[in-house]
Parts: sequence; C-alpha cells; structure tokens
Amino acid sequence: MNYCNRTGRSGIGSSSNNSSSLIIDSDCSDDLIINEEDEELRARNSEDEDYYKPIAPPPSPQQEPITLQDDIHEKRDTKLHAQTLDQLLRKTLDRQQSRICKRQKRRSSIFNNNQHKLKELLSSIVDEDMIHELRDMVL
Repeated sequence: MNYCNRTGRSGIGSSSNNSSSLIIDSDCSDDLIINEEDEELRARNSEDEDYYKPIAPPPSPQQEPITLQDDIHEKRDTKLHAQTLDQLLRKTLDRQQSRICKRQKRRSSIFNNNQHKLKELLSSIVDEDMIHELRDMVL
C-alpha cells in the first residue's frame, strides 16, 4: 500500500504532521484516512493562536526613566521647534509672494515700455515719411 500526504512526500513509513493521508489501494480507489491525533494537535495550535497576545519587550537597562520635568522640557522644545518652523515657512511664503509681485510689476512695466517704444517708433516713422514727402515736394 502506497500513500501521498499533503506535503507531496510519498512512500511507506514516512511520518507527517498532516491531519490526513491519501491511500492508494491495489484496486486503484482513493481513500482519505483522517489521522485523529493530528486533528487534536491542530486544534490545540489554533486555540493557542487565538489567545496569543503580543507582549512589548522590557525596557532597555541603559535607558533611564523619564521624569516629569524632562517630559515637560521635551514638549516645550518640540513646541518651540514647531513655532520656529511655522515662522520660517511664513517668511518664505511672504518672500515668494513679494517676488511674484515684483515679477508681475517688471513684466507690466516692460510691456508698457515696449508699447511706449512702439508708439514712439511709429510716430518717428510717420515723421520721417512726412519729411521725405516734403522734400520730394520741394524738389
């Protein structure tokens, strides 16, 4: 009689912790035989898993306990650090906003200057054309 257990091992006399084994008889019928001892072990293991609660490791022996004053001091330092970061962020945002305003003013002034230059150029061209026409008329 040969059998295959769930782990894929086959052979006669091999031991397994599985709860069932597949038996192949000489008549080629597959019979599933349940091993009751393994069922009991698996039931115990599942109960252990249900009641398992992780426990935090003990504190390090090098670590000193934190006193109330140290805790208050640490919280105050954290608060001061947060306030400093907030002030820096606000300054940065103000600088960026002022830079944006300066850029917009520059662009608008450049645009206005370009329009003004274009008007002057057109007026000078018109003036030159008139001067040329007057010269042609005189001659």
